Amino acid sequence: LSAGDAHSAIGLGVAAGAIACVGIVFAFRLLRGRIRPGAILNGAGVLLCALAVVLAGKGVRSLQEAGVLAVRAFDGPRIDLLGVFPTIETTFAQVVVALVIALVAFVGRRPRAEAPT
Repeated sequence: LSAGDAHSAIGLGVAAGAIACVGIVFAFRLLRGRIRPGAILNGAGVLLCALAVVLAGKGVRSLQEAGVLAVRAFDGPRIDLLGVFPTIETTFAQVVVALVIALVAFVGRRPRAEAPT
């Protein structure tokens, strides 16, 4: 909806994504025995966590534009691509998501107690 008249740019983005996916599949097939899956999964997890923070900001901003949530602005940066908007609500949502991600990462790294035998 926000693309406007940039339909060719959307098509180019779809084509670039498809080409990148095919390239990644071929790279994985060539490097089958030398790739550590753990590193790839960790990298993908980090990207998904960053995406969650971005989407939290953009989602709250959309609700503000629709008039569902209040807009309490402050002096700060606005980076649309990263979902960073100078409002208390968007910043709060992103901080909450980032804290939940950090908590899950912290709990996941704790040593586990051995099961009783």
